[in-house]
Amino acid sequence: MTKRLIEHRLPLAEVSVESAREKSIRHGHISTLHIWWARRPLAASRAAVFATLVPDSEENYELVKKIVPWEAVKDGNNAAILKARRKVLEANGGKPPKVLDPFAGGGAIPLEALRLGCETYALDLNPVAHIIQRATLEYPQKFGQPNSRPVPDYILSPPPPLLEGEGVKGVRSYIRDLARELRQRATDAESLLWQALRNRQLEQAKFRRQHPIGRYICDFYCHEARLVIELDGSIHDEPKQAEYDRVREAELKAQGYTILRFRNREVLENTEEVLGRIADTLAAGRWKQGGLGFNEDSERVTAYKKNPLAAEVRYWGEWVLERARSELAEFYPADPDGKTPIAYLWARTVTCINPACRAEVPLVRQWWLAKKPGKRLALSPQPPLPSGEGAKGVRVSFKVVEVGSKETWPDEGTITRGNAVCPVCSTVIPSRTTQEQARQNKWGQRLLAVVLSSSTSSGKSYRAATDDDLCIFEQAAAKLEALKQEMTFDGLPIIPEEPIPYEPRAFTPCIYGFDKWGELFNPRQALSLVTFAKWVREAHAEMQRQGMDEEWARGVATYLGILADRLADRASTVCRWDNTGESIMNTFARQALPMVWDFVEVNPMSEQTGGWLGAIDWVLRVVEHSAQSSSCPANVLRGSATRIPLEDNSLDAIITDPPYYDAVPYADLSDFFYVWLKRTIGHLYPADFRTPLTPKAQEAVQNPVRHGGDNSKAKVFFEDMMAQAFKEMYRVLKPKGQATIVFAHKSTDAWETLINALIKAGFTVEASWPLHTEMATRLRARGSAALASSTFLNCSKRSFSPSPGGEGRGEGPIGYFNQVRREMQAAIRPQLKEFWDAGIRGADFFMSAIGPGLESYSRYDEVRRASGEPVSVGEFLDEVRKIVMEFALQQVLSPFAPSPGGRGDWGVRVDEPSQFTLLTLWAYGYELPSDEARKLAQSSGIELRELSDMGLVSVRGEKANLLTARERLRKDDALGQPTLKAPQVPIVDAMHRALTLLPAGRQAISDYLEVVKYRKSESFWRTTQAFAEVLGDEESEGRALDELLTLRDNLPEPTQSAQQGLFTS
Repeated sequence: MTKRLIEHRLPLAEVSVESAREKSIRHGHISTLHIWWARRPLAASRAAVFATLVPDSEENYELVKKIVPWEAVKDGNNAAILKARRKVLEANGGKPPKVLDPFAGGGAIPLEALRLGCETYALDLNPVAHIIQRATLEYPQKFGQPNSRPVPDYILSPPPPLLEGEGVKGVRSYIRDLARELRQRATDAESLLWQALRNRQLEQAKFRRQHPIGRYICDFYCHEARLVIELDGSIHDEPKQAEYDRVREAELKAQGYTILRFRNREVLENTEEVLGRIADTLAAGRWKQGGLGFNEDSERVTAYKKNPLAAEVRYWGEWVLERARSELAEFYPADPDGKTPIAYLWARTVTCINPACRAEVPLVRQWWLAKKPGKRLALSPQPPLPSGEGAKGVRVSFKVVEVGSKETWPDEGTITRGNAVCPVCSTVIPSRTTQEQARQNKWGQRLLAVVLSSSTSSGKSYRAATDDDLCIFEQAAAKLEALKQEMTFDGLPIIPEEPIPYEPRAFTPCIYGFDKWGELFNPRQALSLVTFAKWVREAHAEMQRQGMDEEWARGVATYLGILADRLADRASTVCRWDNTGESIMNTFARQALPMVWDFVEVNPMSEQTGGWLGAIDWVLRVVEHSAQSSSCPANVLRGSATRIPLEDNSLDAIITDPPYYDAVPYADLSDFFYVWLKRTIGHLYPADFRTPLTPKAQEAVQNPVRHGGDNSKAKVFFEDMMAQAFKEMYRVLKPKGQATIVFAHKSTDAWETLINALIKAGFTVEASWPLHTEMATRLRARGSAALASSTFLNCSKRSFSPSPGGEGRGEGPIGYFNQVRREMQAAIRPQLKEFWDAGIRGADFFMSAIGPGLESYSRYDEVRRASGEPVSVGEFLDEVRKIVMEFALQQVLSPFAPSPGGRGDWGVRVDEPSQFTLLTLWAYGYELPSDEARKLAQSSGIELRELSDMGLVSVRGEKANLLTARERLRKDDALGQPTLKAPQVPIVDAMHRALTLLPAGRQAISDYLEVVKYRKSESFWRTTQAFAEVLGDEESEGRALDELLTLRDNLPEPTQSAQQGLFTS
């Protein structure tokens, strides 16, 4: 069989650059549809799918470079993508290859398989992932294609606001009653104008009179044109009424309505002129004279013909918003000056433990509201009374202040690492007390400030919260309590009471007593989410009443459920205010649920940040992008990768990104969304939402909580699940099929176990390709030793002899260690050079070598020593690691020690401790997992315990740290001095000692280096140069090494005592 491109080469640099760049791309990218954790970049997925399916050739290699940029797919499939699709078909005999991702997650890999013309299968156990996949891989391709389908009448205009009788409790009853009363006692001007507008007499536009919109009643209203007409009598001249009119008009305009205002006298005396102005306004709105709705070339009609699914989602999304707004607007009122609240800033509170104080203590990380060039605003706490007995039980007040360019006081809030400081008496409240108060339900919450926007000016403004703000919030809380008694969602409580898992590593709020998902929302947030959820369900019912096809209606409603999830993600009490961007950070800014002291509450009707309307735009861009990927939907399946519902030998390729031990608790995290999806669209997917929470018994994850706290059992469970999954993948893959599997775990133990399972399942590792797929600015920084690369392992099915009984497979070939090691050594060196030339460095370089190192090993069913003893994957990887370290050391040293005569001898001899230290700094920096440190030490020819005894490494639990020169000298003042037992001082010890002598001057350094025989040693100076380059100028020790190196040619002759081998400094 012709070798596939991925088996031989990949343009690693180009794919890596585009993959890393993609993390900053937003509009249209599937990551903006719905949160899912650890999605693979589309660029890397596209490259992996294409390279797995096409033969190796220069043309295909170059084509990979053209298809990976976002621009190749941003506005549909460009010429390079179409060419790649043809290449894939040609390679498979003109038929679409069958491709499966059994851990499909957020859908990146299946989407790219669809884009390249494959018959695609996406499988996942998690219902939330399943819904995301249907919304990414099925509905856009099925319902989002351009067609000549008749445009429904309701699409022709924006959705109407809540009408009388629709949702009996939607519009407050006194508003409806008042509207009826006003119709009965119309003024003369109102009666005259109504006679001219009724029954579509003007421009065929339908008007209503005394019509409620939210909490307001408008004199005349045309929904199709979103036009409001007000008639004013003399009462509107009074200042109080004029101010009310101004606020109301600003609020209605902010919601997209056009307002026309006439005096009663104008209508009575100049009726024709008034009607002319109304007609002109209708015409300016592109109202169709002589008919209903917008013109056929209107934006809504054009959009529907281009992508009917997107048009339906927009309409019904706005339909839901209008109805939710009618119920919720009174709880988010505009300010008297017309400014609209877009967010409310809150802090959790505890009680001061000082008996003489007992003040309310707001827990605030920092006081900044806006912190960017030209705008520095902060919230300044204002204690009402001095500390002491007179201040007992007080609450501090706040005001918004401008902050000078050099002022830093807003950086210091009232809480750090759980320890709070009372702003009244300065008493420190330890973290255990804040936790205790929380668990005893003694926490409170304080509304601090309101963020506002204006229709007449740009930018955001801020003000301190008032008693009126709190009063309105309490009204919302009362409304929620009433709703709890009045309604359920198919028997479910309207506020999720399902439990939050007690998993402190990923769910910090559980430490503070938050044990139900509904407790992550304050009453007004919960009221908003319940209201939107109610109208999402009602929208689906209305679609059915409109005669929409059942599958269409379910598809459209699915996106409304996703919109509700997006709102929940930005409407919880673990959302923060981003003061640099002046925007709301979502709940899941990282792969965990953190505890947040001060949080932000969004106005869900806001058009600025975090609102429903903005979510519609984000979702529609993804619908449009996904629809352009392919007109053939994927086969989206829900189930376990340990029981793949496909036939034996049926797939051409499997490309997947499996879970990694305990890296991401997918099911637990996704329960946040599951509980809301169950309430919005769960009735449309009864088989997927039949359990209280996401199914976890068969989830492949290492979670000790599910095994009685036993981490060992959890690890074994995960490994068993992955072994079963790999066996299933082997079963469904064709004999000549290809499997490409993504690994990105930081531990080689993890690699060893999973690769061993792959080999045991019958796979041979053909190639490995490390790709940089993460942004350098991700929240988890390098200090946690997370890899910056994903490694794509390409595998094929190993050949087996027939079984003796004719059923199943027989035994595979047996390899012998010395022979297999020689095969590995010959194969790995060219691959290492290719990785190095592609710019792969550090820990990634070590990880990348695992694939080519195992190519030889995994061709055999078992590798044995001459004695017959089996060689494990881990033992063989030790051999690989030694070769990789030797290669890496040569590369690190080669700029400072060129090979004389090209013989490969770098002219530098580096001892084992120095090798270990140099390569560890190069690969990890000062901190790394202790397991990695142990293996690096062994590959350097030394034990980690010896390095610890030398004071080079400090090992504590799962972490190992290299010590600096200063830290080592503090622990051992004899550092770097030769002894009878160890007369030859390691280079790293001598280097560290020399650094500590810099303050003593050149003579002291010259004398010391003479004693240890390094003053004129090329090995010493070149190795020191390598250390300086690896550390760089950002590290203080790197700068000190640069200083030491400048002294090399200016060291004085050693003193006589130094020449005699004596050193006393």
